[in-house]
Amino acid sequence: MEVPNRGKRWDNPLFHLRTEEEIPFEEIFSALMDTGKNKPKDPVSTKPEETFDANFIFELDKACSECITFIINKQQEFGLGDSITIPNAKLKYRIYKIMSPVELKKIKKEFLNLCKLKPPKSKDAFTDAFLEFLNTTLERD
Repeated sequence: MEVPNRGKRWDNPLFHLRTEEEIPFEEIFSALMDTGKNKPKDPVSTKPEETFDANFIFELDKACSECITFIINKQQEFGLGDSITIPNAKLKYRIYKIMSPVELKKIKKEFLNLCKLKPPKSKDAFTDAFLEFLNTTLERD
């Protein structure tokens, strides 16, 4: 049997009851009834993630489409291996090959399906998340 530890969340509050000592009824009562006072913090794993509104996919699609349009227009100006700075993004797009609009839209569709399961952390990160997915996908090919 594991010995209770007051420092662990599930063992707190901890009361040791011995026959020779007086029972701390007031402390036990306050631990049971004062629910808001000493409430432990929620663990990080159960903290709710940022929720997005109903037009989340529309905004994500718009950000991806703007990024694709920019890449299509600029990839002709740069050579293979060069990096393109995309507006509203911290990451850069690396040109591994000249991509057709159809190829880029296919990758965008894969990205949107993935984002339905695990969305980016914030709306500001939409373009960066798409660029990271795009660069990773093209590195594999």
